Amino acid sequence: MSPDKLEVLAPSLLSTVPADIWRAIFKLCASRDTNPDPRYHLPSVTDRSPVLLCRVCSVWRTIATNAPELWNTVHVFIDFVGNSSLTRKILELFLERAGTLPLKITLDTSSPILSDAAEGVIDLLLHNFYRADYIAVEINLLQDIIMRRWGPLQLDEILSEGLPSLQTLVLRASKKSKPDACISKLWTLSPKLTKVVFHRSITFEWLHVVNTLQIPLAQLTALHILARIGVNDLHLLFSKFKNIVECTIGDLILTDGLITHEIFLPNLRCLGLTAKWNIIGFIRHLETPALTVLDMQDSGEDWQPGVFTSFIAKSRCSLKHFGVTVLDTNEKEKLDCFYLFPDLTSLTVYKSDINLKDTGTGYDFHYYLIEELGKWDRSKREFSVLPHLQQIEIDYEILGYGADTMLFANMVEDRWIRTKVTNLPEDYTVDSDDASIFKWAPNEILRLLILKRDGLDVELDPVPPIATEVFHLRRRLRG
Repeated sequence: MSPDKLEVLAPSLLSTVPADIWRAIFKLCASRDTNPDPRYHLPSVTDRSPVLLCRVCSVWRTIATNAPELWNTVHVFIDFVGNSSLTRKILELFLERAGTLPLKITLDTSSPILSDAAEGVIDLLLHNFYRADYIAVEINLLQDIIMRRWGPLQLDEILSEGLPSLQTLVLRASKKSKPDACISKLWTLSPKLTKVVFHRSITFEWLHVVNTLQIPLAQLTALHILARIGVNDLHLLFSKFKNIVECTIGDLILTDGLITHEIFLPNLRCLGLTAKWNIIGFIRHLETPALTVLDMQDSGEDWQPGVFTSFIAKSRCSLKHFGVTVLDTNEKEKLDCFYLFPDLTSLTVYKSDINLKDTGTGYDFHYYLIEELGKWDRSKREFSVLPHLQQIEIDYEILGYGADTMLFANMVEDRWIRTKVTNLPEDYTVDSDDASIFKWAPNEILRLLILKRDGLDVELDPVPPIATEVFHLRRRLRG
């Protein structure tokens, strides 16, 4: 077809696609993740793509201009020479076209320097904080502007009516510093604030945070502390609020003093422990009857089965998801704990950072795991361990190489065939940091992939190219 005919057809083809579909496509294309790790709790960062979409053609301009969801995520980044990623004019465009949608604002920096133009951008952004339901702010930058350039009285004027729409607050720091009390104005008048995230860059003295900054712990339902915190300080925080539903702890350290009091969290449902050490010392004094999700990405070395069993028995909780890191020195103990979770539907097994092959210990966890998960109770007509398991996620490297993968594939296939009779959906995800690891047993991985035709949800991350090509070829031949 000639270019002239394509030019004639283009407007008509554009108009045949509903505007809401174009808006959804634009939203996907105009967003990118600042960091794929969900523990950072950051939204997608919108760059200038919405502006560029408006320059393609009149149809796209009309659609993009009238799509406020393209404009309500605003990210201002101050680079190392002090310049802003957005000009004031572009920022005004985002703020105007966002309409009445709540803003999602990220203010970040990599430099203590701030140009006059960047200061004007930040001033405009701060004056629109009241419209935001999500704010991620670099506290060193904010304190520098407030204390050195404006003074706290100007912040009082800007935030005189508080932040009535704010629901999520993320605090980050580019350098070690003690937060000033002026920062507390971000949440003093925020009646809807329910979620606070302390980024791993924060180096707070936690007693100062609790006593001076006066974070409204009583109204929070989600608290994510990715920064380093002592076990005692964490217990102190938990003793201040009972409404917590969701919590992540990123880095635990032992502190002086002995904890003697129990912490009862009646509403806590999701607990993520990504600290490498001291997890057992933390949960020893917890009671969480509503807990359904427990994710423990520790080093695996300080495991104490008696303490863990006591925690589960004391809490009397019914877990649905369990994530655990396993070493060959404690694989049997951790497999035994699976019997504590008869209602578990989802299991994640993490690989320890410790190189097990260099320690001289046996590399047998994959064998025990597969053997236990494959046991079938004929009298009950269900699997002996985790009979309601619907999803398992495991690092491929845990399985070892070669024949061990065959055992895993046999177990997955057997559970899949048996659970199809009871109409239980199954989902098996195999993860690895390196796609080349799949070359050791591609046939077994392909055997699992082929089960997708029967409805089994199998994902590889990353996807090995050769396995993908062969799987598509088999699917075409069979289809």
